[in-house]
Amino acid sequence: MVQVTFTCLRAVDENEGLRPDLTVFNDPNYSAPLLVDISVVQSFPGSKNPYNDKVNKYQRACNTNGASFLPFIMESNGQLPSYFLKI
Repeated sequence: MVQVTFTCLRAVDENEGLRPDLTVFNDPNYSAPLLVDISVVQSFPGSKNPYNDKVNKYQRACNTNGASFLPFIMESNGQLPSYFLKI
């Protein structure tokens, strides 16, 4: 088994603590490493949008370090986000 650790996000802020759940190298749809952060949520009327929270958390660091970012937000009932089904 080969384990690869992608640590470029530390270059933005050593103390920020950003660590994606998955790093995909050589994806034909992305020219840079693709960082994926996974969340399972239980949404209800009036709840915040977790997609925007993830994007706001990672986007600046990814842009600074030349990485792509994709949040994977799955609902606790098993529903996948519509944007992820297109990938």
